[in-house]
Amino acid sequence: MPDGLSISELLFQKKLLTKDQLDKIKLEFASLGKPEEELLQGSGLVTEEQIVRAKGELFNIPYVNLYETGAAPQVLELLPKSVAERFKLIPFAISADGKELSVAFTNPLDPEAVEFAETKSGKKIKAFISLPAEIDKAIGERYGQSLTTEVTAALKETTEIAGVKT
Repeated sequence: MPDGLSISELLFQKKLLTKDQLDKIKLEFASLGKPEEELLQGSGLVTEEQIVRAKGELFNIPYVNLYETGAAPQVLELLPKSVAERFKLIPFAISADGKELSVAFTNPLDPEAVEFAETKSGKKIKAFISLPAEIDKAIGERYGQSLTTEVTAALKETTEIAGVKT
């Protein structure tokens, strides 16, 4: 962790955990050996979003709320649904010059996921962190909409070629 700070310590600094709660999490971490994030979630002391935001802040990775952020269909075409599902990611924006793709990850610290996304898309990846449930929902909804749009366009093109008026 950067500067030796843990997620629970950052949450304490932000006054989202008390000193007693922080000490309890540290003790459980030391005795049980479970991941800190898992202990924090299981404790019910903070929300999953607070944990994810803190993790992003610790590693200087911006948080994105996918419920509030749309995505153009052409962005989705750069990374297929199979890649999104495999690495738990979703592309949501592209830079004005078209060279950088903004992608939300459940784990933006996974170098394999980031490198694979860069190779597959041919773009430099700007990594964001988001909630796993938001990414799963966005994959289902956005790639579903993209497919519907593609099918509609293909049907229209086919009927125009066949000379059928719609």
